[in-house]
Amino acid sequence: MIKSPAVEYGLEMAYFLKNRLKGFPSSPAGPIFLALLMIILAGCAATPKASTALYPILGEKTAEMQKMGYKPHGRFWSFTNAEVVITVRHVTQDNIEPTYIDVVDELAAKGYIFLKLDIKNLSNRINITFNPALTSLTTNSLDYKKPLDYTDFYDFVKESVGAQAQLGALSSVIYDNTQTIKSSQTASKFLIFPPLSKDFTTADLVITDLYIHTKPYALSFPFQLQKLNDLLP
Repeated sequence: MIKSPAVEYGLEMAYFLKNRLKGFPSSPAGPIFLALLMIILAGCAATPKASTALYPILGEKTAEMQKMGYKPHGRFWSFTNAEVVITVRHVTQDNIEPTYIDVVDELAAKGYIFLKLDIKNLSNRINITFNPALTSLTTNSLDYKKPLDYTDFYDFVKESVGAQAQLGALSSVIYDNTQTIKSSQTASKFLIFPPLSKDFTTADLVITDLYIHTKPYALSFPFQLQKLNDLLP
């Protein structure tokens, strides 16, 4: 069985103490004490840190938001009207599927915030336009983050082997420039934000430039940070 570094550290510490106590007078309680100490140290070291994720905030404003077309569904928000269905979900490192674009997968491992945004055009006659440059992620710790764009990724990979291939594949994974979703089509990509402050507990995704035909929409999706095992799957 493969042990984690934390478990091995706990066991090594227990054996170290055992060896250090060899020179002390023996007593009937000695072996029992050492055994208990080894179990406690190994158990504490093996306890994993609970994973967290952003989930829709449920509270007094939920009913009011539902009247406006918003609805929480477990781990994601949706906004629906006659022309569009928009869903937003925080995709955490433990459930993100590999994109096979090295820089994107590396950012997922480094704590960048991946929000999966789906925009489904229900109409058969009009287009929907989304500009990610006018989208932001704010928190109660005064974070104000903008989604990464092509220029940001160029700075990450410009000296890497295969940089052009990675950059060329980005358009299928992230929202970059203004995107037009034609009638009866769906866009499904990531908004990727830099890591947030360690002490934040709530975050809002704010979309200020979504056009359904010629009508502008400003949308806000409020989230809260909670342990995964405290919430419904």
